[in-house]
Amino acid sequence: REFLGNISHELKTPISILVSNFERIEKETSIEKIQELIKFQKEDTKSLSDIINSLLEITKAETGYSLIQDKIRIDELIFDVSDELKNVYPNFQFLIEYSQENDENNLIISANIPLIKAALMNLMLNCIHYSSDKKGRILISCERNNLILSFENNGAIISIDESQFLFQHFFRGKNSKGKRGFGLGLVFIHKIITLHSGSVSYNSSNDTSNIFTISLPLS
Repeated sequence: REFLGNISHELKTPISILVSNFERIEKETSIEKIQELIKFQKEDTKSLSDIINSLLEITKAETGYSLIQDKIRIDELIFDVSDELKNVYPNFQFLIEYSQENDENNLIISANIPLIKAALMNLMLNCIHYSSDKKGRILISCERNNLILSFENNGAIISIDESQFLFQHFFRGKNSKGKRGFGLGLVFIHKIITLHSGSVSYNSSNDTSNIFTISLPLS
């Protein structure tokens, strides 16, 4: 309930951002700039819509309703999200790899599909927004009856001091300077994965890449 109360209150911030964007459009005289701002506004509005839809699902779970879950093969959902993002970011490339032989039993989880899709979408958008080379890598593996997904991108890393605040409301690290977003994505990822009895963590590799790893129980 504390999570829901915080998010409900803090949704005022992204709404204020959207209103501010409209005010910028009203004052802009360049047609090209107006078109660019409208494109950004559409993306931000869709992001807020996804946040609200996820919030509704989380609210049901938080208030005692059983989370609706179905069995799903996780790599198929990842490919679906990748295809959706390709339409918006055609120049970005995701490399999706398996750490071992492709055994279907090591790819199936029981999950609320809209919520897990929202978590994957946010993790992959992180790769897109913070990548320095327009590439992202997703590694699929399993360990001790858990599905492990790692999302990696080259680019400015998050400092050790900042990493402890990553999953707090509206935290945005120094590497997010100049990046669009509401600072809610990682909060939702953490909550969604926790609702599925999983975990999410962050680390950096050789001080050149960001790696977010989620662990979920296999079906």
